[in-house]
Amino acid sequence: MNIVYSTSDLYAPLAGISLTSLLINNIAQNEIHIFIMDNNISKENKAKLTETVEGYGRDITFIPLDESLKNTKINIQKWNISTFGRLFEASSLPDLDKVIHIDCDTIVNGSLESIWNMDMSHAVVAGAPDCLSDAYKSNIGLDVKDTYINAGFLVFNLKRIRELDLERIFFEYIKDNSTMLTYVDQEVLNACIPEDEKIELPLSYNSYTILHYLKYDELIKLRHAKHLFSKEAYVEARNNPNILHFTGCFLEGTRPWIKNDSHPKGYLFKRYKKQSKWRDMPEWNDERSLKNKLISQAVRLMPMEILAPLVGYIHGVYIPNKNKKIRDGEG
Repeated sequence: MNIVYSTSDLYAPLAGISLTSLLINNIAQNEIHIFIMDNNISKENKAKLTETVEGYGRDITFIPLDESLKNTKINIQKWNISTFGRLFEASSLPDLDKVIHIDCDTIVNGSLESIWNMDMSHAVVAGAPDCLSDAYKSNIGLDVKDTYINAGFLVFNLKRIRELDLERIFFEYIKDNSTMLTYVDQEVLNACIPEDEKIELPLSYNSYTILHYLKYDELIKLRHAKHLFSKEAYVEARNNPNILHFTGCFLEGTRPWIKNDSHPKGYLFKRYKKQSKWRDMPEWNDERSLKNKLISQAVRLMPMEILAPLVGYIHGVYIPNKNKKIRDGEG
């Protein structure tokens, strides 16, 4: 099993905690090889990552982040350039044909054996569906019925990426759309990989934060999406998550490593943190502006019958329309 994380030094502790959860829950796996796409990770954090992996009898390799990415002018918004590392793993790991890519802000809550053994011969990527309005798909040239995968947990067929010369296509897309990549590398993946080269995984393999704060019917109204995952998939992802993805959410201003977090599954992050080399890492300060903190508090107090249509319009109609104008050169 080949596992890849991509991280800067800031997020290296989160990668280490996620890695700890992976190793604990996959002890029965015969072989696990860990690869870290390294964006200037400190010697201290590299040492801890190495100790973590070797402590479970596994091996670890650090791969420098593609220099051409660092030198490309991209509007990365609130994200880190490391997030683009997953797009170029086929060339960074030339001897591998398949990998599982896991984001740093996750907890692996079970075995990945069945996912690793899945037949990927006919596909480039496998991942769980994201929860976005249909307009986001249309903006990048997809049909509203097409698969739109969340990039937090992915299985890549690197051999197929090389065969289709997809890294060149990824890089051209990044350059051509550098002023507006709505969801950065995730947009690139979904826009550039053909529909018949995607496999949709169960939602439980990417149980992101918003699923834990809204009822299914509220999600439907909020996202303005006619083509979303089923209620059964939603319930399974909430109750039995294989991968917990602690994404940002307008209903939860912080995350489990930040002070005053209230994520319903945040206790799992804290459980694995205690078992990691970063057990003594203090909680991060909430560095949002006062304005954003006040907005977050107001949102949580707002009745759902008012909140859902309001936020639904903002995120499902207004923002994607605004992004489209920027993309089309009208903004």
